[in-house]
This record gives sequence, structure tokens and C-alpha cells, in this order.
Amino acid sequence: MVGACLALVLAHQQYSYGNFRSRAEFVKAIDGVKNGWSEDRVRRLLGPPDRIVFSIENNRQTWQYGLDGPVTCPTLGTVEIEDGVVDGGTRNFFKLKPPPTSLVPEPLLRKILNVMWRPNDFLTQLDDGSSEPNDPLRLIRATNALQRLGTDGAISVINEYCRTVPRSIGFPWNDSWLFWLIRCAFVSSNPDYVFRPPRLGSYGVPDDLSTWPTFPVALINDFPISDFNGASLNGSPERFLHFENSDGLTIRPNALRPPDDPFLIYDEAMSFPGMSEEMLQREILRLVRNAYRPKLRFDGPLSRQEFEVLHKEYRSVGGHWDSTHELYARKDGKFDPDMYIDYSEQLVGSYDEAGTTTIVACRRLDLHRWKLINICLEAPNISVPTSFVAVRRQDSGVLVKGVRTSGLDVREIEPDQFFAKLALALHHGEADRQISSATMESQPGTRFIADIYVGQSLRTSFVFAP
Repeated sequence: MVGACLALVLAHQQYSYGNFRSRAEFVKAIDGVKNGWSEDRVRRLLGPPDRIVFSIENNRQTWQYGLDGPVTCPTLGTVEIEDGVVDGGTRNFFKLKPPPTSLVPEPLLRKILNVMWRPNDFLTQLDDGSSEPNDPLRLIRATNALQRLGTDGAISVINEYCRTVPRSIGFPWNDSWLFWLIRCAFVSSNPDYVFRPPRLGSYGVPDDLSTWPTFPVALINDFPISDFNGASLNGSPERFLHFENSDGLTIRPNALRPPDDPFLIYDEAMSFPGMSEEMLQREILRLVRNAYRPKLRFDGPLSRQEFEVLHKEYRSVGGHWDSTHELYARKDGKFDPDMYIDYSEQLVGSYDEAGTTTIVACRRLDLHRWKLINICLEAPNISVPTSFVAVRRQDSGVLVKGVRTSGLDVREIEPDQFFAKLALALHHGEADRQISSATMESQPGTRFIADIYVGQSLRTSFVFAP
């Protein structure tokens, strides 16, 4: 008995709560953070963040607490900081409280929050370049994790997710998937089990919802197909927690177990009024991505005959649902793990000279493209030649592209033309902050060298991998 209690204490102590001993204490402290607080004051109260996500162009930071790894959920909460002071507090508008450990123990809570989480700067990518947050695998895994908790436990975890990831309730466009998760994980108490469509704008709601009670999610053989592709906004969108509390909810009785061959639900899915054929095709390919990906990049929509070719390719690899890993695997049990791309702005390097700071950063746009950002910050009354950044591949030394801070995008510069272009780009700064950017293509992991010039003189270089 003593050994079991000691093991429980040690398991509990492996988690960090910043400067505090428990989640409840940390939440009470973070809710007290006010707009205008300095970074030092936040750090003294909460402790150092586990990760800082930068938005270099507007000098904004998101401090994340409670990470269990480099690509994990900030399970304790976040603080928004702009220009060195808190801006927006912690956005816990609804004063949400964490679930009691008697209802959801800390290890289980963190596990489920990480199952639910998809940060905006780390999104699962398909070869079509999409970054759809309404990923059917995400809906299935989150639904099954919540279903095991019962109604009260599931709702308390969703509320804690909303508290730790505040844009979920303040900015539905960034995380609208919560509206659709409710349709998968719960049963509505309304007549005909209809879920009220959230007020997100105009998006083709059927006149008779009894024919599609979970609109815009079609739940066919435990395969959640989202037909939501944005809306025409007319006013402020509804926040998720207003919606969550408007319907009587009961947790679904069984976990989701999608079919081994989800291509076979095609005809039934297309019978739903207004179902987009392109969205359906994308959803099927997203669902089976770990077992099968088309050889060619999917640009859809495909004809039914063309899509049937993909179906035959999927069947040839023996694709099936793996309930242990909750994804699709091939007949030999093997599968391809998801690729996560870092979309947060990455600081490449900076250089100071004569009161001017040159900052070089990059940001992934999708699997193939990324953007180089060059920012010039100038001290008052000091004007020097603007910096110029040239980017070359580390393996070959080939010059890729260059940008200067006036906004000129110098495309595909040949090495022998570089200094001629550079000479044309030189000018004297007229603003406190000048930003330019250029879009480039490469696979993740390709390494580059950024050379910072002032005038025609190379000042420093940085190696980076977008």
C-alpha cells in the first residue's frame, strides 16, 4: 500500500507547474496576470515558459506553459506579450477552472489535451499543402479519448482545453473543429438529435436539419466527414463555449471505429444535401494518409473514375484500421507517421550597426514553401544604408533569393548579377520599422545560409533550416 502511494506521488511530481505545486495553484496565478505587466513580472510570478512562439513581424510572443515535449499542448496555459508587455492577458474570458483530479487525474488530463491539440504553427500536412484543422483522425482520436471519461469528465476536459488554448473560444476560425468535435463525441437532447448550427456566418445550413442532425459533419460508419469550408461572416462569430452550453449533451455510448475501407462510403456521403465532392475526396485521403498517399499531389476534385484508381491503390497496400494506434496501417502493420511542420516564425539571426538592427526570420507556409522575412529597426535620427539579405543553399552554395527592407522582392538572382542588383537596392531608411519578404520553396530540413550585407559589404552569415 505504501509503495503504491509512493508511486502515485512520484508520478504526480514528474510534472512541472512553474513556480507552483499544482495545476489549481498555477491556474489561480495565471488568471491574475494583467494587461501591461512586464515580461519580468510574468516570469517572476509563473516561472520561465516552456516555449515561446514568436511573431517577429509585429513583435508578439506567446508564452506557453505545461509542455510535455517540443510539439505538445501548453497544458497549463498561455500568456500573450506584445512589445515587451502583456497584451490580452491569458484570455480566460469565462473564468474556467480545471477539472478536479478526482474526476480526471493529471496524467490522463495531459494525455487527452495532447490528443486534442493541433497548434496553428504545427499542422499535419498532406502533399496537397492543406492544413485543415478538421482532420478526421483528430476528431476520431479526441472523441474516443473523451468517450471513456463520461459526460461530466469529457465536458470538463473540453473546458480545460479552451482555457489552455484560448483562441479556441475567442477566435473560432482558428479552431472551429471544437464545434464539430461536439457532434462526434456527444448526443444532442434536441428533437431528432439535432445539433444547433453555430452562428459562424452563412455556410449553407439545410432547411431540414432532421435529415442531417450533425451538420456540417456527416458521421457515416464512424467516419466523421466535415463539409465545413468556411463561411461568409456577418458580424462577430459565436464563441464555442456559448454554443457548448446551449444544447443538452450526453457522451456517445461507444467509441468510434471507422471502416477498414472508407472509400466505400462515397455514395452514401454524396447523398447528404450540398456535400462537396472535393471535400469528401480530401477527407478520405486525410483519413487513410498513414497507410496510403497518392503518388501525385492531390489537386482535386477528381472524377469518380480517377478517384477509383486511388481506391484500387489503397486496396493494393492492404489498408485497414489499426485500433491500437488509432490510424490506418498497411497489411504488414506498418504505417507512415504524420509530419508536423513548424509554422512559428523562426529567428535566423540579427546584426547591429550604427543604431540599426537587422533581423532575419523565416516562416513555413506549407510543406513546400516558406517565407524569408527581413526587418530593419532604426534608431531615431540615424540613417545608414539598408541591409540586404542573400540566401544560398548550404550544400551547393547556389544563390536562391535576396530581400531588402524596402519591400523589393529580388527574384532568382544570378550570382554574377547579385552586386548589380544590390547596388540598385541601396537606399537610406525613412521609417522606424521596414519589412520585406520573399517566398521560397524547399523540403523541410534543407539547410540554407543567410548572408547579411550592409552596403556592399558582407557583415555576417547564419545557417538555418526552415
